[in-house]
Amino acid sequence: MENDFRVFYDIGDKYILLGVASTWNDMKGYSDFISLSKRLDDSNYKIVMVGLTDEQIAELPANILGIKRTESIKELAQIYSAADLFLNLTYCDNYPTVHLEAISCGTPVVSYDTGGCSESMLNCGDVVEQGNIAALVETIKNYRSGNGKQVSFDKTLAENRSAVEQYTLSYSGMSCVSGGYWETKAKYGLSGVKVLLGVASVWDSRKGLEYFLELEKLIPESYRIVLVGLTKEQMQSLPDRIITFERTNSVNELRELYGIADIFVNPTLEDNYPTTNLEAIACGTPVITFDTGGSPESAELFGCAIEEKSAEQIYRRIMNPLFSKKEYDCSAAKMVNDYLEMLIGV
Repeated sequence: MENDFRVFYDIGDKYILLGVASTWNDMKGYSDFISLSKRLDDSNYKIVMVGLTDEQIAELPANILGIKRTESIKELAQIYSAADLFLNLTYCDNYPTVHLEAISCGTPVVSYDTGGCSESMLNCGDVVEQGNIAALVETIKNYRSGNGKQVSFDKTLAENRSAVEQYTLSYSGMSCVSGGYWETKAKYGLSGVKVLLGVASVWDSRKGLEYFLELEKLIPESYRIVLVGLTKEQMQSLPDRIITFERTNSVNELRELYGIADIFVNPTLEDNYPTTNLEAIACGTPVITFDTGGSPESAELFGCAIEEKSAEQIYRRIMNPLFSKKEYDCSAAKMVNDYLEMLIGV
């Protein structure tokens, strides 16, 4: 799915300077970002800060785009990938994981020389003296002119996502979905939340609908469950945090929902080899399923199978940060190599 972050927020070709924090205060560089915004040309630069409160967003100057905290790994990956340079203006940090997240998305880093910040650069960025806005501005301009250090590996998270879509399109011959990731999340009212998706042609006890009802009571407020394939009667009886869809024959609509989902949940109690697992994986979305029939065989490509059939176990896997950050290489090259290995042992 296309990364339409720049289009959605009307940024155009401006040079994006990104900052991300779970909580923004002066120790994390909040005031320094404000000061930086006054030293940059609005026509050439756009500062984006992720993790702000509504009150902080309301007081930002016009050349800073404020975004509230998101629990969606996909949203963060899209933002990191859209940015030209990641800034970490922290005054107190040990070994910031935000550096690694930015670099894994192909975005170089400029940070204050604080704690272990320089160690996590991986030779993909630079440090400047704490609070030296003038030096920071010069470093930013150096990167914008193409003279800064760049991320030195090719397989970024954004490229993996692109490879998933390109392989799927070339394999099935389907046309591209209109609109990109951000437009699609906004269309379904799912911006800023983590999406757990379930798809079935018929939802009954065999497909595990009751497990989604139990799961809804366990997940944090920043999560939403999306279920596709329900009857009108079922839709009317479900809680508000479960977003409901009737069965659809639109491949594009399904691809959109698979594409914006963070995790595909398949709590099936009776299945042979569910194609829904493969559809989710083809859109770059990991799978959590029960150890039922042939479901684990496909889930293990990109996800996991749970032996104990309970909503509590699904919840524990969802909340495991290592699981949600897994990536799956669905590129055509990998598929060819896997096929050759299977066929002739190459």
